[in-house]
Formats: sequence, structure tokens, C-alpha cells
Amino acid sequence: MHLGIAIKHIRSQRGLTQDELAKMCGLSRTSISQIETGTKYPQKRNLNTICKVLKVPESTIYLYGLEIIDVPDSKKELFKDFHPIIKEMIDKLVLV
Repeated sequence: MHLGIAIKHIRSQRGLTQDELAKMCGLSRTSISQIETGTKYPQKRNLNTICKVLKVPESTIYLYGLEIIDVPDSKKELFKDFHPIIKEMIDKLVLV
């Protein structure tokens, strides 16, 4: 699961820089950068704050950050078919 990819995507869709998001969340730009690159996993309270600032439910971050390695082998083909659709739905429903 790469939550940072989801956070970066949503942040970019919101027109925010890492610096702006960091200030709004009370975090350092370095922390946001490390979260987005996957170097650092966000603490639960920080993830909650990021979601509030980005105005998205936490579940959206998890769905968008889901990767094929997170899926059992027996479901990988299904994931390949549906994950792009899920991402598109998130973009249309949440990121408008």
C-alpha cells in the first residue's frame, strides 16, 4: 500500500504544493515529501489531519493507495481490471 501516491495525487488535484499542505497540517515539508515518496508511513493522527485538510475520507486514501502487491494472487487479475476504474471514480466523485 502506497498512501503517499494517493496523498500526492489528491494534493496536486487540489492545487497545493508540498509546502502549503505541510503548513496547513502543521507538519514539515520534509515529512510530506517522505510520506509521498513512501520513505515514511504517516502516523494515524497525521493521516487524519492530511485527510481533513484535503477534504477526503481516509478510506479514499487507502483505496487510491492500494497496490497489486496488497492483493492475494487469486485476485490480482480482478484488481488489474477494476483498480483503474476505482481510481477514475474517486477522481470524479471526490476530487471535483
